[in-house]
Amino acid sequence: MKGKKIIICLLAISIIFIVGFYFIKNNETPDSAKKFNSEQEALQYAKQESPYITDFIDETKEIDNEKVVIYTFEKNKQMGIGTGTLAWKDKKVTWVKNGNDIVLDSKNNKTDISGDVKSYSGKKYKLYAGFNKTKNLKIETQTDNNVTPHVDKKSGIYYLLIPSIN
Repeated sequence: MKGKKIIICLLAISIIFIVGFYFIKNNETPDSAKKFNSEQEALQYAKQESPYITDFIDETKEIDNEKVVIYTFEKNKQMGIGTGTLAWKDKKVTWVKNGNDIVLDSKNNKTDISGDVKSYSGKKYKLYAGFNKTKNLKIETQTDNNVTPHVDKKSGIYYLLIPSIN
């Protein structure tokens, strides 16, 4: 009977340890992430960590010690867009990827999307993206019609990142 109690206790301790380690590993914070002296160093690190990033095409203004950066990527003959956050603390900057990348072109199947983006600190944005198909491109957002998005001339991708209204 004592043997069963010991085994159950060891099993419970093992499960707690594994769950705790998993939680710590998957919830990196800017405090535990690699810190850099400059924004440029952090972006170089982002490209090393995600070598499919082809270009950083834009960024938001710095708000509450962070910027959202928009990048293009190409992976397995798929092309798309993604975002990450540059966060500053104690004169150091870290790079944190904001969720999954969005494929816009997969085997010549070009897609227009809109989706939610959440920065590391929890700020919410709406991202509109796709391929520029006309000279005077206009898109519809949650609040406006006929909005002119930014266009990355190198990739042909249009994008617009605006603060979310909800």
